[in-house]
Amino acid sequence: MEVVELNNYELIFRKYGGVTTIVLLLISVLSFAIIINKIRQLYRNKSIHEVQGISSNNFEILVKMKEIELYHNMWVLRFSYLVAPLLGILGTVLGLMNAFSSIEINQGVVSASISQALVTTAIGLVLAMIIHFFYSLFTERIENILDIIELDEKKKERTDIV
Repeated sequence: MEVVELNNYELIFRKYGGVTTIVLLLISVLSFAIIINKIRQLYRNKSIHEVQGISSNNFEILVKMKEIELYHNMWVLRFSYLVAPLLGILGTVLGLMNAFSSIEINQGVVSASISQALVTTAIGLVLAMIIHFFYSLFTERIENILDIIELDEKKKERTDIV
């Protein structure tokens, strides 16, 4: 069997997860940017007050537009928390494949490949848990905002009748 020598950069790259870690880092940067944007958007309380004082004719259209605005980019968070563990498992499989294929070649390659397997799994699972937490938090907040808007309109209709 042919002996393959990896330079230090290749060993370090494999040790910290390889390509799958880079993809997970890109997903995390995108997700955290959306999380920061959603925190600003959902916790300003501006959403509720924008709809108050609108006539009943336009109310349903405005609520639907507000719902679309609030749910904007939530699909990215959902996609991220579903895909992150799968990418972690993919990194595990790739790392173990590298480890088993290089057992005879070099101990450094074996340890770097096993490290790749463990690092990508851990990153994928932690990332998925964090993103899922914020996804659930934001979904609940959006539902609360929409409920408050609808209750406010019903209260307004009752006072108009009286």
